Amino acid sequence: MQLRENAPSPRRRLPTQATRVRKPTKTVDLALELTNIDLNAKKKNLIELDTVLSPSTPIVSSSVTVTVAQQARWIANPKRLIGVGAFPSFLSGPLLEIAASPLTTKATISAAKEFTKAIGKENALVQDAVGLVMRE
Repeated sequence: MQLRENAPSPRRRLPTQATRVRKPTKTVDLALELTNIDLNAKKKNLIELDTVLSPSTPIVSSSVTVTVAQQARWIANPKRLIGVGAFPSFLSGPLLEIAASPLTTKATISAAKEFTKAIGKENALVQDAVGLVMRE
């Protein structure tokens, strides 16, 4: 499939409680970064989020292909970063795994748990590792 230049990109369906933010502001309650394949893009996204969001805003980042500890090295405020993994996928699976780095604050862990509950998912706090821990 080819997209015309300036054509809108295809949109993925978001959970009903989520909104797509084009320009994050300092009033965002929680940010998601779910890039898995292109680590350079993931790093760029995390740095941008870390720059534009309030230092207390949690960033929930996919840790399927890179650990939270490694991602934390990319940003200036690593205490607000927490990893997430989902099986079989973020939108359809019943469980979201949450992985903290040694620097992740308790407030960030609590915010991630509250987020998973708000979107109707179960959560499990797991060790920081690439990939998924739980099995269906």
